[in-house]
Amino acid sequence: MFPVAYQGPMDAKPPANFMKHAFFRYTLFFLFFLSAHFSNGQQGKLNGYIYQENGIPLEGATITAPSLPIPPVYSNKNGQYEYLLPLGTQTIVFSHPGYSNDTLYIEIGDEMESVHNVRLLLKSKELSEITVEGKNIPEARESAGTIKVDAEALQEVITPFGDFNQKLIAGGALGIYGNNEFSSAYSVRGGNFDENLVYVNNIQVYRPFLARSGQQEGLSFINPDMVGSVSFSSGGWQPHYGDKLSSVLSIAYAAPKEFKASVTASLLGGGIFAGGKAGDRVSYMAGFRHKSAEYLLGTLDTDGEYLPRFYDLQSYVDIDLSPEKDEKTTLGILTSYARNRYKVVPTLRETRFGTFNNAKKLTVDFEGREQLDYDTFQGGLNLGHWVSENLKTNLIASALKTQEREFIDLESGYRIADVKERPGEDINEEELITGVGSEYQYARNAMDAEIYALESRNLWNLTPSLSVEFGLRYDHEKLENRLYEYGFKDSVGYIIERTPVLESLNQIENNKVASYLQGTFLLGQKQTLTAGIRTLYTSLNGQWLYSPRLQYAIQPNWKKDIVFSLSTGIYHQPPFYREMIDFQGNLNTDLLAQSSWHLIGGMDFNFEKWKRPFKFITEIYYKQLWNVVAYDVDNVRIRYYANNNTTAYVAGTDLRLSGEFIEGIESWFTLSLMSTREDLEEDSREYVRRPTDQRMTFSMFFRDHLPNNPSMQVHLRMLYGSGLPYGPPGDINQRALLSQGTDYTRADIGFSKIITFNKSKGNIAHHLTLGLEILNMFGNNNNISFTWVDDFVNQQKIAVPNTLSQRFLNFSMKLDY
Repeated sequence: MFPVAYQGPMDAKPPANFMKHAFFRYTLFFLFFLSAHFSNGQQGKLNGYIYQENGIPLEGATITAPSLPIPPVYSNKNGQYEYLLPLGTQTIVFSHPGYSNDTLYIEIGDEMESVHNVRLLLKSKELSEITVEGKNIPEARESAGTIKVDAEALQEVITPFGDFNQKLIAGGALGIYGNNEFSSAYSVRGGNFDENLVYVNNIQVYRPFLARSGQQEGLSFINPDMVGSVSFSSGGWQPHYGDKLSSVLSIAYAAPKEFKASVTASLLGGGIFAGGKAGDRVSYMAGFRHKSAEYLLGTLDTDGEYLPRFYDLQSYVDIDLSPEKDEKTTLGILTSYARNRYKVVPTLRETRFGTFNNAKKLTVDFEGREQLDYDTFQGGLNLGHWVSENLKTNLIASALKTQEREFIDLESGYRIADVKERPGEDINEEELITGVGSEYQYARNAMDAEIYALESRNLWNLTPSLSVEFGLRYDHEKLENRLYEYGFKDSVGYIIERTPVLESLNQIENNKVASYLQGTFLLGQKQTLTAGIRTLYTSLNGQWLYSPRLQYAIQPNWKKDIVFSLSTGIYHQPPFYREMIDFQGNLNTDLLAQSSWHLIGGMDFNFEKWKRPFKFITEIYYKQLWNVVAYDVDNVRIRYYANNNTTAYVAGTDLRLSGEFIEGIESWFTLSLMSTREDLEEDSREYVRRPTDQRMTFSMFFRDHLPNNPSMQVHLRMLYGSGLPYGPPGDINQRALLSQGTDYTRADIGFSKIITFNKSKGNIAHHLTLGLEILNMFGNNNNISFTWVDDFVNQQKIAVPNTLSQRFLNFSMKLDY
């Protein structure tokens, strides 16, 4: 559901130097203004949502009309309210204990429904002495090194498929970036796609293992309609989170208190969602998603028959098992099934690249097809019990079973030619053919993997200023991978490169035992310190690992609301199958865990501008890595060298500014500067750029609405990433030789019209949101990888860019019940 923007008092005047009267706003909305005739509101009703200043819905807020003899109404668990009012100019007051009141003067007229969203601010910005209330200990802000991302605001972010991870990339989480709109994979602060932890209700979840390109991926595990809260750490996280090198994403699926449902549809997929209560003790959510990239794949350079079909079905059930209504014992049940089918029968590819003075064209004819099938089952049980008021224990059991198949039988013949580019002449005119050849690829690969885990998590509030967390986890991993691949390239009739036959049956069975102990201390009013250690034993290589970690946050006694933080610790990533297998299919089961040391300093500043809330976050970090497993990246496929012969480092800074640039609507801007290099023993060079060395990234998400008509909204997403290093394949001494690929630049814009229905007249539906999206509106040619072909004239390999999607017009609708 798209929440409607805050309208504000009718007589309020925004700052003269802002966008209220800017030509930009009216120009954007003119493109979508024709849909205004759908706005047939209902008579005499005021509705909307009430939020805390941090964007969390505020339950129990009172909405009154002081001058009218009608009773007040109250906001529900989701912060939603509806108020039936007489016609005419009315004065409405929004209030809640501990918050400043907000007053609205509004005209209620014939055939008119008014929407008004409110953010109530705390009466005092100064934090009083922290005391323990309830069952956990508050901290100076959030955990040092971890930020909360507004889950509701993320719903508004424009992405081609509504994918949660793509929303997160543009959602302002620090240090996260992704250069592929087809993929749910993301990198964090110089790490690769395999270095990120993802939890849903404390249950670890996984992504497919064999995908070679973003076009072959389905949706990310997380269903955006089910998300209640989002917590993200780009490094320096606490010991109770597991063993990876780069990041932790922790999602809490909501437990709805009342029935709600939605239906979503667009040219690129859709979904159905329903949730609610079954009696007093059971809440449930279920969602079905469908992704069809067929139309978007039609904008690629390669023509052919694309038949991608991706489906995802999830549910989460929360059961109160307590004998009385004290909610001491609860059981959460998470289930998921993902079915991904990717079939392509390519026919022709034409790619023009190069410069004006050195324009080239690659033409490829194909025969054959690719067929990739992925079936993934994931699920878990989370049994929580309050042993006493101060001691809670959780027992978590989870399982993953995946079956992945790759069938490739593809032959291609290529021709590369120089193109003379003259004004007014056809660029397709080939002037000189410099390379002719063919390529054949064959693969019959199958992977079956199972991962089972059992974990105990415990929280003990010993005193009002000290809480202790401790836990134990056991993982059993079993995997079988059958590989059979071969191929060759030839030029003018001679085989110049033959791929060795890759034929192997690899099996691994591994057990891991991890434990953690940490304590969180409140040091005075506005300081928190978390210190602890995590241990891990891996049976496959017999390695013991120890990870001491520390986080500290302080809020100085200043007039300004600023929190400073420091995080440091040791982090390990035990090897999984993909790190163990080298380019020839050999399995190295003696591979050691990759290790890193994190040092992160941060500042979190809340402030007001134009009487609206804003937040500025910045972090500076350094990571030293050893026992690193070097790798190459091709699209989203990572090929490891399967040894620990590399050291590396990462250094950089992240900045994020968010707030109500338009009153009542949160927007944000993020900027990251980073450098990561590695020293590979087999490479004669020292400290070359890593494959993920993206020096600069920028993301922006900006929202606005039509003046005096908040049901007409515009959403603008912009992404920029500087070029990544690359080099010709198969030569370790030429990795990252070509130091700068092309930049990734993308802008998406969407327009929406929200129609609200009157439930009092028997309407089942609550909102209908109609959307028009222009994806990649500037038509940028973004590259994700390179195809290397031989030029027999100049006796060299030429890197031909593989581009991503072009401009695409998407229509969408969402019906909320």
